[in-house]
Amino acid sequence: MTTSSVPARPEQQLTEAQRTALTRQLEFVLNSRWFRTSRRCSTLLRHTVEAVIEGQGDQLREHQIGIKAFHRQTGYDSDADPVVRIAAGDVRKRLSQYYGDPENAAQIQIEIPIGSYVPIFHFPSQKKMAAPLPETKSSVVSDGVGTNVVDAPSDGNSELSPVQALQPPHSHQWRYFAIAVCALLLIGLSLYLSRAVVRHEDRAREFWKPFRDPSGSTLICMSDMASFKREFPWFSLAEGNLDGSAGAYIRTQDKIFLSEAINSTKLAVKISTKGSAYRLASSNTTNLTDLRQGPVILLGSFGNDWTMRVLESLRFGIEMRVNVGGVITDKQNPGQTKWVVSYATPFEKFSVEYGVVARLRSSITEKPMMVIAGLSEPGTTAAEEVVTNPQYLEVFLKSAPTGWENKNMEAVIETQVIDGKTGPPKVVATYIW
Repeated sequence: MTTSSVPARPEQQLTEAQRTALTRQLEFVLNSRWFRTSRRCSTLLRHTVEAVIEGQGDQLREHQIGIKAFHRQTGYDSDADPVVRIAAGDVRKRLSQYYGDPENAAQIQIEIPIGSYVPIFHFPSQKKMAAPLPETKSSVVSDGVGTNVVDAPSDGNSELSPVQALQPPHSHQWRYFAIAVCALLLIGLSLYLSRAVVRHEDRAREFWKPFRDPSGSTLICMSDMASFKREFPWFSLAEGNLDGSAGAYIRTQDKIFLSEAINSTKLAVKISTKGSAYRLASSNTTNLTDLRQGPVILLGSFGNDWTMRVLESLRFGIEMRVNVGGVITDKQNPGQTKWVVSYATPFEKFSVEYGVVARLRSSITEKPMMVIAGLSEPGTTAAEEVVTNPQYLEVFLKSAPTGWENKNMEAVIETQVIDGKTGPPKVVATYIW
């Protein structure tokens, strides 16, 4: 290899194609496992290489690098703070490891010689390239002040393109093959996912179809304070200094729980997506005639008389037991006590909650009916999320048997609770009949 002296401005000796190739090679090196874990080494290598590419190689002195690359003060003492020397030594070691990997041996080589911070670039020669690449090769070599160019034998053909300069021997064939295989895999994956999405959407659409009646409207019947206090009259006395008349007044009000209002809004959006109508009412103001007018969604448990009435006839029900708390019951396994929430625990200390989701044709109204109820507010919210979130609804429906669209179904829902907020709902039991 021969060298020849050139002026001190190396950018005059680099063609535009070579600068582009060097920029790409720098990114390859910096993204390798040898450099991506060291910010200091990456900073020094990027600064020195880009300085030469931009024609500022004559400014690559230790003190200047410390100021510009490592943000040291103008008057800093490089002997007391040898950050540049330490980084340069580490960069040299990592470059040696990078190019010691056979996969990188044929790439443009970057070298920072000992005693200098101006990098040397070795471009691949024709002998190291796969035919029919040209043979031109040149390297910018620093002498610490000026710059030298190392020329390899050439037959006068045009210089290497940036892409050619970065390609290892015989890379074209396997790259084309790899690209073709990846394209086929992506096409196959796209088709699979698109079909899976269609299946998910179809199941969700069938699940909600009975509650999107274009000729009528769906009633969303919510829990309310009056129904709750009628079921548990002692609750009003626990609220503080309420005399009898005040307690009686509260028991007659149609106030609804805030969480019920939020959940009913989500359900209303789900129903009206296809332009279907809906009605909102509290349990205390809803009678059997109202229920028989069309599809019904019963929201909440102990504050909804109709929910409790419907669940009495289903496999999974909800009860409040003295000295125990709220319980999800199982008529096929009456002795089970794993779905329990103790109401002696402060609400904000709940760690787990349970709820029930049911979709059926009611024997009471002979109309489609859905029940969404929890042992307390977090349980109802988790149950609501199962039917309104396509991801969780799919988990509920994917194991359903053929023809489930025309069957009744019920599920028990579990969720973790932190500070009164629910985590992702989990279907822990199902029954389809």
